[in-house]
This record gives sequence, C-alpha cells and structure tokens, in this order.
Amino acid sequence: MRNFRCFQLLLKTPLEIPGFPLCSACSTLHLVLLIGLTGGIGSGKSTVAALLEAHGALIVDADAIAREVVEPGSPTLALLVERFGPEILGADGALNRSALASIAFASSELRKELE
Repeated sequence: MRNFRCFQLLLKTPLEIPGFPLCSACSTLHLVLLIGLTGGIGSGKSTVAALLEAHGALIVDADAIAREVVEPGSPTLALLVERFGPEILGADGALNRSALASIAFASSELRKELE
C-alpha cells in the first residue's frame, strides 16, 4: 500500500462533516481534489500526471487499467473472444484492438454489447 503524507497543517481548524471519515493519522478531514486529465495524443497528459505525482498526487491511469484487464489469459479477454470471435486476437494471443473495433463498431447493437 502506498504511503500518503498527512497534510493536517493545511487546515487550521479540523473539519467535521457527518458521514465522512477522519484521517487516522491526525483525526482531520482532508478534502480531496479530483483532477481528470484529457487531451489528444502528444498534448502533455503524461507530463502533467508525472508532475502531479511528484507532488504527492495519487495517479489512476485508466489507459493502463484498460490494457491490464484484457491481457492474454484474463477473464475479460476470454469473454471478448467468446462474443466477438478469435479473429480479435493477434498472433501473440493479445487483443488486436483494431480488429475488435472493426467488428464491434460495425453495428450499434454490437457496439452496445462492447460497452
């Protein structure tokens, strides 16, 4: 598990909001700023994410998670092959995203199944 720093000094008066847990390290409610990084290829998303991480931010990379859940041997990839056929696999057994897209986006019904 990742080690997070406690920023109790940022809050002069501890906040108490019913239903929100207090920090186990300092008994203070820490407000969370959620930032979503979007943009085209080469727009600097990875650079900004690295800068935020260097300042203590927790980074959740949706692209990395999406690749991980369809790795060869994964249950998700098996379900995709069962529904869309073995032609969505490359020679190495990995998901061929282009092949899947050409099949799944051929009709709105298939696209909805993929969602």
